[in-house]
Amino acid sequence: MQSGVHLASHMRHRSRTSPPPDPGPAAGAVAVPVPPSSDAAGRRLRALVQHSYDGTAVVDRRGTVTFANATLCRLLGTTEAAAVGRPALDFVGPAEDGTPLRELGRPATDGRRTEPVRLSLRVADGTWLPFEGHRTDLTRDPDVRGVVWNLKDVSEERRSELALRRSEERLQALAAGSSDVTVVNDAQGFVSYAGPSIEAVFGYRPDEFVGTTYQAFVHPDDLAANVTTASAALAAGGRTWSSRYRLRHHDGSWRRVDTRFTDLRHSPAVAGVVANIRDVTDQTESEEALATSESLYRSIVETAEEGITIHDLEGRFTFANAKMATLVGIPVDRLVGGTILDLVPPADHALAVGKLLHRQQGIAEQYEFALQKGDGTTCDVLISASPLHDADGAVTGVLSMMTDVRERKRAEATNTRLALEDSLTGLANRALVVDRVDQLVTHQYRRPGVAAVIYLDLDDFKAVNDTHGHSVGDRVLRVVASRILAAVRPEDTVGRYGGDEFVVILDRIDGANDAVRIAERIVATLRHPIELQGLTVRCTASLGIALTPGESPDTLMRDADIAMYRAKERGGACYELFDASLGARVQERLAFEADVRSAIAANRFHLHYQPVVTLDGRVTGFEALARWDHPVRGIVTPDKFIPVAESTGTIIVLGAWILDQACRHLSRWRQLPGCGGLTMAVNLSGIQLVDPGIVDAVVRALGASHLDPSALCLEMTESVLMDDDASARPTLAAIHDLGVKLAVDDFGTGYSSLVYLRRFPVDALKLDQTFVAGVDQHAHDSTIVESVIGLAHALGLQAIAEGVETRGQLDALQAMGCDLGQGYYWSPGIPAEDVGALLARSPLGRVG
Repeated sequence: MQSGVHLASHMRHRSRTSPPPDPGPAAGAVAVPVPPSSDAAGRRLRALVQHSYDGTAVVDRRGTVTFANATLCRLLGTTEAAAVGRPALDFVGPAEDGTPLRELGRPATDGRRTEPVRLSLRVADGTWLPFEGHRTDLTRDPDVRGVVWNLKDVSEERRSELALRRSEERLQALAAGSSDVTVVNDAQGFVSYAGPSIEAVFGYRPDEFVGTTYQAFVHPDDLAANVTTASAALAAGGRTWSSRYRLRHHDGSWRRVDTRFTDLRHSPAVAGVVANIRDVTDQTESEEALATSESLYRSIVETAEEGITIHDLEGRFTFANAKMATLVGIPVDRLVGGTILDLVPPADHALAVGKLLHRQQGIAEQYEFALQKGDGTTCDVLISASPLHDADGAVTGVLSMMTDVRERKRAEATNTRLALEDSLTGLANRALVVDRVDQLVTHQYRRPGVAAVIYLDLDDFKAVNDTHGHSVGDRVLRVVASRILAAVRPEDTVGRYGGDEFVVILDRIDGANDAVRIAERIVATLRHPIELQGLTVRCTASLGIALTPGESPDTLMRDADIAMYRAKERGGACYELFDASLGARVQERLAFEADVRSAIAANRFHLHYQPVVTLDGRVTGFEALARWDHPVRGIVTPDKFIPVAESTGTIIVLGAWILDQACRHLSRWRQLPGCGGLTMAVNLSGIQLVDPGIVDAVVRALGASHLDPSALCLEMTESVLMDDDASARPTLAAIHDLGVKLAVDDFGTGYSSLVYLRRFPVDALKLDQTFVAGVDQHAHDSTIVESVIGLAHALGLQAIAEGVETRGQLDALQAMGCDLGQGYYWSPGIPAEDVGALLARSPLGRVG
């Protein structure tokens, strides 16, 4: 369309008083307008039609061809004379949209130009050419009297679309068959004719365009370049030239167009420059998007952390990114053109060729490989190789992404070592110990001699942590580990099994004597004090030895564990060799544990109650005592079943049951005349104390019995308080906040630390019966008891004496000001059903 601009620079402008040119056909008309009155104008229009890019034909109401322009005849290999007068259906093939052929010659329903139809026309040689056709109803026009077809040959466009789709997979094929717009600029640079398709393409009616110049429609930034192009073409005497620029659409947007200019000023019928304009906005935007996409992909590839290569089916590199060059230490220009064998050590050539054959067969694969770098060294890479295919699916090459896995392999090696090594001591960890014992048992019959497992547990190591702190404890463990290593043979495995437990695996020894000698060396070396920067720590160990053959790794470890516990029972700092008698004792212990679990589950326990009295015999409350009448073992005392219940964790259930029953019984007894102030003491074990549900259990027991919290007293030994200091304090504080009383039981037998009495909300101290037994006979016991009573009163606590059995003990306690007592002097523990009779005879005198 710029022809109007550059023609204006070579031709004189039309006089403003000159009459405007014939506006041509009305909007919606086609390339066969109604001939104007002027013969010259008619010739000009007929020339335009004959020189149009598109074929034009007219079909009358009978379906007969009455006109075919030169373009259409040339495309179909015929002449106008041969075409005119024949039925249109002789030339027309099927329409792509399914429109019946008989409908193609009928007038359009609205009398205007229709939407395009894709159809095929027969060429003289019998082949078919694809066309895009627009039809316009001019049957009422006396000069035409038929349907006008504008037919555009789209065969080249279809071939272009196919080529573009194959070469650029990321782009959609440009829409083919877009209509061209024909515009004629006269010698003065004004538009003398605008084809009817301008309305469909750019939104203008033809009459809006005729008489204007291009300055009003071409983007200002594109004017200068187009003037330059046109001037150069006209100066060189060129008949045709092309230009791309932006044209303003009727809606105000800018459309990119390609225009082919033809200088027909010499033609009397045209007398101007013909501009065939095609809207290429979508194509241009797609090309720009493709360029942007390709630029983006190239940036991604060049900045990727992986080495990326493409090689053909012979293994020759056609592409390599910068990371690949860095990975192998070879510049990109040297990589491209080389082969994959240049990067493979000679010993691996056969393997590399095999991988290449896989790619040729279209197999994608991921594998690790050692590449040879430019300096002769190698680097480990993970290769992800995928075949590349052409449009027909044939393999044309291979895309490979190579990741440096050297750091990963180093990390894996480190992780493997860490997974099998104890982080504190550097010894084998539990997982490796278990694996070695498993191998020992699996292969025990294939090796000469025997093997042994020594299970080692430090004696009283908890006291080291409690006294000196965990940092000192960790240093002690490291020293112990080094001493054990020094005491065994180089081929033996030493591992830390957990906490302060160690395992020594002795493979291929001659017999038990070899294992004993090594165990004696370990015991002896650990008897020596450990010096830590001026701090002396003593830390002995108990050892258990089990010999192969063993039934399984678990039984071998269990036997060594049993023997170790036997060594602890002997006082520690020694070893014990497992034998059948130890196993029998363990079986008995396991059977007893099973009986305890069964009795708790079946609710076979019952409670006895021992009264707590003032020293003049008045009953103030009771202590709940659990009893178990076993059908075979007989009466089993709490000192037997309570530790088992604690070790198995069933003490939680048993303790909750005792608490609930004791509260229910007390609530009933407090309804008796004169008994409204009775209290109940229930023992709390260390396992219960660290149970997260203990506070809720206390609340439930009080709620179920409707008992005042102040009537309940929970008793704990001082050793339990010290063992669980950190967790005990908040728990006991929460219980005390409910209004429940707390007492320290067996006071004087544990650590007796005044610090712990200050930390915990204690209400009473119970003197252990071992001191009470000699209070009237031994000055030492008397002094201790009197001191504890004085301490309790100084702290505002009650003093309660346990195990009072004689009048002499009672007199001594009364003289010292003891508050309360309990013991056989007044009453043993009695069943719940006997409590009423006991209360009826309060105050109590001596029994018997």
